[in-house]
Amino acid sequence: MALYQISAFEAEINRRAVLLDTNVLCAAFDPSDNWHQDADTFLELCEDPFFVSMEVVVEAWGLLAGARKRRLEALNLMLWLNNPGKVSLLPQQPHFLGGAYDLMNSVGVDCVDALLSRLAHDVSTQSFPGTDMAIATYDVPDMVNCKYKQGLRIRIIDLRSGDLAEY
Repeated sequence: MALYQISAFEAEINRRAVLLDTNVLCAAFDPSDNWHQDADTFLELCEDPFFVSMEVVVEAWGLLAGARKRRLEALNLMLWLNNPGKVSLLPQQPHFLGGAYDLMNSVGVDCVDALLSRLAHDVSTQSFPGTDMAIATYDVPDMVNCKYKQGLRIRIIDLRSGDLAEY
């Protein structure tokens, strides 16, 4: 057998960092999306650093390039993700699948929402005593269910509300 190894990953994460959900990226990069202007404005004006998980990248690509047939917009998303600056990719450990399975089974959320919630919870508990990592989303009910039904330490930014209500 051959050995496959991934080097250790460390990231400095600001307490005000925001994890972006798939629906935010799809809305921001698809001009035909009903939430396009709001999402685009949020990404442009928010001064907090953004993080995106690889699961969200894969899901956003699939929705933009596949389901929506917006390949150019999907490519523009990839360019934005690869440019240094306000957004960074955040990998997830394989052991998160167990916690994600529990969320999918008990709360009924999809795999990416479960993984994203677990990632935010893990960053909160490991790095920010007393502060919960934020997830910006248009899918508030699923994230609220993850937070309250499983006691996850996450902060939810509702992009559907004009005042960016937090839960």
